[in-house]
Amino acid sequence: MIDPLDVDGAVNENHAACEPLMWGKQLRGVRVRLRVATPEMVRDLLAAAWRRKAPRAVLGSTTA
Repeated sequence: MIDPLDVDGAVNENHAACEPLMWGKQLRGVRVRLRVATPEMVRDLLAAAWRRKAPRAVLGSTTA
């Protein structure tokens, strides 16, 4: 569940590994085909999802 604004970029850059993920009627993230995705891409998407959902207090204490 990454920022909906980032979904198009992820899908366009990695169309074999990513597809838009709808949650109800809203675009909420990307579905990743792990067999095709690179470890770096998965790491980056997980980090983006974490930054989007993590509590602000935790985000302030992490380094990227």
